Amino acid sequence: NDATVTEQVDLLQGIIDLGDSPQLGGLYCQIVKDAVGLHKSRVQASRLRVLHTILCAMHPISDTVVAKLGKTTLDVVATVLKKLHAVMYKAHDGMIYIYHASFADYILQTPTTAETAFDPHCNVSLQHAFLAQRSYEIMEQQLCFNICGLESSFVKDADVQDLANCIQDKIDSSLKYAVLTWMAHLNSATDPEKALLNGPQQFIEKLLLYWVEVVNLLNARRESMQMLDMCRSWINKYTPNTLGLWEEALKFCQFFFSGSASPYTPHLIHISTSDDYADLKSISTDKSMCIWDSLTGDLVKELKRHTDWVWSVAFSPDGKQVVSGSYDQSVHIWDALTGDLVKELKGHIGSVQSVAFSPNGKQVVSGSYDNSVCIWDALSGDLIKELKGHIGSVQSVAFSPNGKQVVSGSDDQSVHIWDALTGDLIKELKGHSSSVQSVAFSPNGKQVVSGSYDQSVCIWDALNGYLIKKLKGHIGSVQSVAFSPNGKQVVSGSTDKSVCIWDAMTGGLVKELKGHMGSVQSVAFFADGTKVVSGSHDHSLRIWDALIGELEGHIGSVQSVAFSPNGKQVVSGSNDQSVHIWDALTGYLIKKLKGHIGSVQSVAFSSNGRQVVSGSDDRSVHIWDVLTGVLIRKIKGHIGSVQSVAFSPSGGWVVSGSTDKSVCIWDVLTGGLIMELKGHTDWVQSVAFSPNGKQVVSGSYDELVCIWDTLTGELVKELKGHTDWVWSVAFSPDGKQVVSGSYDQSVCIWDALTGDLSKELKGHIGSVQSVAFSPNGKQVVSGSDDQSVHIWDALTGDLIKELKGHSSSVQSVAFSPNGKQVVSGSVDQSVHIWDALTGDLIKELKGHINLVQSVTFSANGKQVVSGSYDESVQIWDALTGDLVKELKGHISPVQSVAFSPNGRQVVSGSTDNSVCIWDAMTGDLCMELKGYISSVQSVAFSPNGEKVVSGGYPLCIWDAMTGYPVKELEGLIGTVQSVAFSPDGNQVVSGCNFGLVQIWDVLIGNLIKELKGHIGSVQSVAFSPNGKQVVSGSNDKSVCIWDALNGDHIKKLKGHISPVQSVAFSPNGKQVVSGSNDQSVHIWDALTGDLMKKLKGHTGAVQSVAFSPNGKQVVSGSHDHSVRIWDALTGDLIKELKGHISLVQSVAFSPNGNQVVSGSHDHSVRIWDALTRDLEKELKGKCLAGISDESFSLKTIGSSHDVNLWSFDHHTVAIHQYV
Repeated sequence: NDATVTEQVDLLQGIIDLGDSPQLGGLYCQIVKDAVGLHKSRVQASRLRVLHTILCAMHPISDTVVAKLGKTTLDVVATVLKKLHAVMYKAHDGMIYIYHASFADYILQTPTTAETAFDPHCNVSLQHAFLAQRSYEIMEQQLCFNICGLESSFVKDADVQDLANCIQDKIDSSLKYAVLTWMAHLNSATDPEKALLNGPQQFIEKLLLYWVEVVNLLNARRESMQMLDMCRSWINKYTPNTLGLWEEALKFCQFFFSGSASPYTPHLIHISTSDDYADLKSISTDKSMCIWDSLTGDLVKELKRHTDWVWSVAFSPDGKQVVSGSYDQSVHIWDALTGDLVKELKGHIGSVQSVAFSPNGKQVVSGSYDNSVCIWDALSGDLIKELKGHIGSVQSVAFSPNGKQVVSGSDDQSVHIWDALTGDLIKELKGHSSSVQSVAFSPNGKQVVSGSYDQSVCIWDALNGYLIKKLKGHIGSVQSVAFSPNGKQVVSGSTDKSVCIWDAMTGGLVKELKGHMGSVQSVAFFADGTKVVSGSHDHSLRIWDALIGELEGHIGSVQSVAFSPNGKQVVSGSNDQSVHIWDALTGYLIKKLKGHIGSVQSVAFSSNGRQVVSGSDDRSVHIWDVLTGVLIRKIKGHIGSVQSVAFSPSGGWVVSGSTDKSVCIWDVLTGGLIMELKGHTDWVQSVAFSPNGKQVVSGSYDELVCIWDTLTGELVKELKGHTDWVWSVAFSPDGKQVVSGSYDQSVCIWDALTGDLSKELKGHIGSVQSVAFSPNGKQVVSGSDDQSVHIWDALTGDLIKELKGHSSSVQSVAFSPNGKQVVSGSVDQSVHIWDALTGDLIKELKGHINLVQSVTFSANGKQVVSGSYDESVQIWDALTGDLVKELKGHISPVQSVAFSPNGRQVVSGSTDNSVCIWDAMTGDLCMELKGYISSVQSVAFSPNGEKVVSGGYPLCIWDAMTGYPVKELEGLIGTVQSVAFSPDGNQVVSGCNFGLVQIWDVLIGNLIKELKGHIGSVQSVAFSPNGKQVVSGSNDKSVCIWDALNGDHIKKLKGHISPVQSVAFSPNGKQVVSGSNDQSVHIWDALTGDLMKKLKGHTGAVQSVAFSPNGKQVVSGSHDHSVRIWDALTGDLIKELKGHISLVQSVAFSPNGNQVVSGSHDHSVRIWDALTRDLEKELKGKCLAGISDESFSLKTIGSSHDVNLWSFDHHTVAIHQYV
């Protein structure tokens, strides 16, 4: 056969176009028969196995993997491929693909009758069982200790030289496939044989640690956790005796993958048993309970009678009794005074995980590994009610304040609310994506709080079951939660060793309490709400002042700090590219401003406190609205880093100093340049206005301090005296003096009128980085590389106070408006607030992720703004300390974005396997929808905004209000690349990587139509405005228009010379726009198929296109990192929007056409003003990682009734068996 690939595809398509006739099945049967050879021979069986392996693989695989999985040789695979060339081929990437999905449909279907003596069909369940067994065998043969031979357990994988090549060398494609798909094949085996049934237990006992290591090296943690979770139902059905073991393994993996040790792969392998870590939930592993004096810390009573670990304890309301639950399956009631055992309650057939008294003390509730909740009579010990409904072990239980209800949290990821009298299930609360570890009612009984392995804390409406708030901040499993006595706060304890206090109304983080050296297992408020108690695996109980805690913010060096005029706030700027505004009294973070793409070097408040200006290494000056956090003006003009910025006293001007040696004065309203002051011969490091705004002072690397006239731009005075770089300058409050700090370690005070040197202050032993006058002009504060802050008498030059506490260079200092406090920012990434009179450290503020370069107070002192090398500007409420603007969500590239119909929300899909819904006005993350085992490729809102459809694998429809999955559409072939709702919301269209366009019924989830015609992956689909047509774009370089009713192919639009990535109809349905890898945007006539306009300008592949609501404009996003807005009539480029630092994957207009949203591989979602083209919001995520001292143990039951204790910390892993 000398036909080309294209001719073969055309021939095949011609037959397929005949429909599902017997001819097609007969053709496929004959092709396979000719390929596999002799009837019922070993050759035939071997070749059929190759075919079935290719078709049942979880994704396209290479001939090498086929041979390994099929237990055959490469030449056999090559022969089969050659003989099946009419229906499948080996592509340039080495993977094997089929030409058309109908071939797979035919082979994998169950034949209704015997078509011929030869049967090519595949028993899908048996084939998956075979592939599961082969995958296990491959893992058993190849997995081993420290597979990549990594030498150190203290070096991140990312820092290991040539690790990628090492992984490729040591983890071949067959092992990679086996590791990542074994469980998926297992889950698809609906008729497993005995060998397969033993697989899960053997896997955990022999291979788990090695498997986790490889998963970590392949960075496949999230999808692997999904598979582990997915297999629970299979194990529960076929091997229920190993379910507990599997769930322990699931917790083990989740703890490691979500913990801070995961970047250090060897930690999984080199672990020795740690006596101080027995189990994630244990309160005591020595089988005892202790009662302590909370005032003195003395041990009051030790209660011993349990025969195994004690999981949970609680006091009775009157404090006279204690209840305990144990791994020995019993519940004990004790006399708290004497320590005597009062009652032993038996009935559970699994470990008792949680216990609690009812408010009147007459009843006890317990939750167990046997999936049940039991209510007991505390006096008689009788079982009153057994509540069944959970399908996973119950981890936590609690009574409502009136005793009429019980809440329970379970490994099945749900929270149940029960009627305590009847035992009926009242509400099932769903929203967590992993095991629920702790639950509690609010004091008024109207809310429930829950903590989960998914690292979140959820607050629910107990009456209707709605999710009110999802609190995120922990980077480890949340083990315990509780409300404060007034219900206004929630406390949580986590395996990340921290205790967090949250505002129950706003969801904001109030305090993070750090000090424990191990996982925090239990937390509670004191009765008066003023203190919090926490228990940890570090063997300690800690009592904290709920009003005081260690606050974190910057995570980089602090470059600049300043007080607001009224002294109530502090602003800091950091190398972490952010600016923070802090409450000077409480130390809370109010605002975090992001927009810079370089380190923030300087920040300042306007005189009315309503605006903040920041200068950055990205050469721009940004002006921000303090109230909203919105970027008002982005000023560009400098050709070097902006080192210093300041507002004029009237707030109408901004002055900036740059490494381009210039000083510029800008108009705040227009952003226009008023004047450029030239005279310095080296970098300008510091600038400031005089109090009357008539002069500007500047300090430079040229060792000069210059005073300029702001009216004429002339140089008024040149102050000489420093013998090295001048870092910082400032006017005195009356404008008569200037202070300067230099690399020569001195602080100089100058007469601003004559230019004479009044005082030289010496005492620092390092470069002076920042100086400022006190509000009354009688004192000067200076910060230095010697890590100290000095307060000086400006009249005598005497050193008044030396403030020590920073562990690195102090970059910026300032007085509060009343002169009573000083704020300083340092390379140690912290901002310190000091008492200027006593020199005491009042607050240490942490938050930026790089050095803070500049800080200042607002004019009224209520806020602080900080600028940092982390590229962000952050605003903090100086009174409450709440962070108003920090958007966290995706931790991987964003593939697709869309506005809701009312423009109030944005939905985004990412390669982190999640879908996020955001508030378009505030930038807040409303909810995160999880459930994918692969990348989310496309997202869209329904026309009424009530639903979201997301494509990848699987294809899901979600409730946009609750975040619950509404429907998983069945019949999906391949991975969905694009999705869209029909105008009436009753249908969804999807395009997949197998070249199919499918139309689905939203209500029942059925497949309505399958549109065939593309010979390459369908990258984009859309309905016409009237819903009668569908447009699709494909890797085959074509755009197709289809009849949505009958599925007929109407038009094929050809003109692109590379794959088409995105298509859309115009609002009137008369035009179609398409974007392609050929870097062009095409506008087509939808009726005639003619090319109307070809828009060129992008320098990279065009990934996404859309029309504006009025059809007059087109927006496009590209690999060149830009978003472009075009005139749809003339084809002219209207605006190029720049800001993303990686390829732009998706773009869309808001319903009113006033905004454009874009999603990028830089992990961010950006909202732009379509009129001014300014960046309004950046919705950005962050991946938290870092080394941890935590350890973990996994208890398993072996086949010989032995107990295995698995434990890991930084260095070693060992398995210890106890018979």
